[in-house]
Amino acid sequence: MKKESKHKIIQKKSSAPFTFNFIYLYIFLFTFLLYGCTAFFDFGLDDNYIINQMSFSDNSFNGLLSVFKNWYASGDYRPIAVLSFWIERAMFGGIFSNIAHLINVFIFAMLLMGIYKLIVLSRMLEDEQKLKQLAILCVMFFLVHPNHVSVVANIKSRDNLLSMLFGLLSTIQFLKGYDKKQWYRFIFSILFLLFATLCKLDSYSFIFLPILILFFFRDINYKKVILFFIVSILLYNILLGIRDIMITNFLDINNSSIVSVDFSENPLVSQFTLPNRISMLCITLLYYVKFLIVPFGYYFYFGYNQIPLNTVVHPLNLLAVVLFLLIVSTSIYYYKKNRIYLFSVIFFLIAIAYASNFFMPVAGIVMDRYDFIASFAFCLCIASIIVDLHNNIAVQLFRNRWIVILLIVWSGFSLYRITAWRDTFTLMSRDIKYLDNSVNAQRMLGVTYIKMANKKNSTPQQVNDYYILAEKYIDMSLLVSDKSTMSWEAKGLCELHNKDYKAALEKFRKCIQLDSTYYSGINYMGVAFGELNNFDSAYYYYNYVMEKEGRYNYSADNLVNLLINNNRRAAADSVLNKLHTRFPDDYQLNKKIRELQQTTKPVYFK
Repeated sequence: MKKESKHKIIQKKSSAPFTFNFIYLYIFLFTFLLYGCTAFFDFGLDDNYIINQMSFSDNSFNGLLSVFKNWYASGDYRPIAVLSFWIERAMFGGIFSNIAHLINVFIFAMLLMGIYKLIVLSRMLEDEQKLKQLAILCVMFFLVHPNHVSVVANIKSRDNLLSMLFGLLSTIQFLKGYDKKQWYRFIFSILFLLFATLCKLDSYSFIFLPILILFFFRDINYKKVILFFIVSILLYNILLGIRDIMITNFLDINNSSIVSVDFSENPLVSQFTLPNRISMLCITLLYYVKFLIVPFGYYFYFGYNQIPLNTVVHPLNLLAVVLFLLIVSTSIYYYKKNRIYLFSVIFFLIAIAYASNFFMPVAGIVMDRYDFIASFAFCLCIASIIVDLHNNIAVQLFRNRWIVILLIVWSGFSLYRITAWRDTFTLMSRDIKYLDNSVNAQRMLGVTYIKMANKKNSTPQQVNDYYILAEKYIDMSLLVSDKSTMSWEAKGLCELHNKDYKAALEKFRKCIQLDSTYYSGINYMGVAFGELNNFDSAYYYYNYVMEKEGRYNYSADNLVNLLINNNRRAAADSVLNKLHTRFPDDYQLNKKIRELQQTTKPVYFK
């Protein structure tokens, strides 16, 4: 008896560092230890979406309301994600890269805490000690897995972080409400799910997660599960309806330019047949499994023709089918011993379905951040395998060689990938050697060189060198495919720099031939005609785009400046008054009007 008592005391002491009181502290410590270096990083890939979004508002109450009145990157409606940046700007006096990165890391730490809490509440294992071991391991794996770097280290990807965080909070409230019969918690669950929906639509998977937990890990009959499922689907459709009502009432749908996926992003756009969708589904799922198992090969963009559209019976597709049949059959085989495996497989497939290229073509074909929520299932499955194979993992966490090796390997690859996100150029220049067949990757690096050339501190020699490199990568992009409007536009920008304005017009006309609604290319037609001193043509193209745009934007600003530069101030005032009638609350328009009231010189749109 004494020996048994002594053993219990030793167990209690050895497991103390991993008690509930310490685990959240460890999560914050390790999260900032791994990702804290991002505080020294600049803005990165697609972060300009946030900068542009913030330019449409100020820190006033009207500025707060404008957060809900604008499309996100002209392609989606994510007001809660944008609201986080509005609050950040109000608190710190601006959007600063170091602060924004640290906030992302903080949100990620909160998300990891949510994962731990969810697993403990789920009661996936009857043994409470093993359940906590499972939760700890899953959190550690999710923290260090390199698949998540592009979300945490990319300021713009805060929408992914918040979407999953609110989804986890919704599921936690659901489980607490069900287990404790505290029905008011379902209201919080619905509210958190609405917030998740207004961050990013990948949150749909959290409508299924609590139902799966009830089915797999609760003693509940099938009728109740079906009832919960039907009610949840109805509630989620109501939430989508609320989102649609907000879009209809807050946004000018007719004037908003919604960006759709084009051929250069995904070949399915022009070949969306059932055989092609099945083929792309297979290769897409294979890539998402590869992202999780092989800790490298995460590139900033794939797209056409980096992942070719193969026939249905292509060997890679057959490999994908065999692999998933093996995974599903194995999880079914071990169902009685451990239900977590089949649960993980089903949730993975649900969470990744939106990016599977079967229901719709996805921008870039594949991307590691699309795998973010789904990777929770992978980390849970790996943690469950280790718990099944070992005992007292929590006590020996840093003494078990295989766990330590896995954590070190994933951490090493994560740190290497994190350094790539120092800024846009570092990321692209590191990845580009693997992306010879990607139209958009080559173009994006070319455009990055153009932006570097246009920085105020660039010397004339640097400007010339940057444009030479820009043309090199843009030409490579056009070699992969001459059907990309954005590549022709970038080529036209190079011609503008070379002062060959007729050649620039030819390139911008290529854009319009490929897509008559590509307003950016039409705007640059006006720029080229302006450089040729053809006032009437420049006026026509600027005005054409201005009439189509849903806010005071580049073409409208170019038109106003064109009129002022040609001593037509009255005409400029007339245009501004017309625009003010259309967009009375447009922040940039009102700012332009105030500036022009103080000077007769043109103030260029930023």
